[in-house]
Amino acid sequence: MAARLITDADVREGRAGDPIVVDADTNITPAALDRAAALGLRVIFARGRSAACGAPPREGAAPQAALPVVHLPDGQYLVSVEHGQARVFRLTAQGPVPLEA
Repeated sequence: MAARLITDADVREGRAGDPIVVDADTNITPAALDRAAALGLRVIFARGRSAACGAPPREGAAPQAALPVVHLPDGQYLVSVEHGQARVFRLTAQGPVPLEA
């Protein structure tokens, strides 16, 4: 069976579904993930080899959830992930400044 590819156009035109399910025979482009987030659509990664852009998931990894879209001003940012929790810092001349939730 050929792998299915979900593109930005599929999401924009409503052909990908809601929620969008990315299973072992499906790949999804980064632009499609961005569009889904912008439209407030859920993306569900099923167990198996499914992953964004065909990248293999870690062995035994739990299904992934879509990340929230955050609108920030232009600049340089640092994202730190510890124990599954992401923290975002804006990089300034005085050093990293944590963003408030």
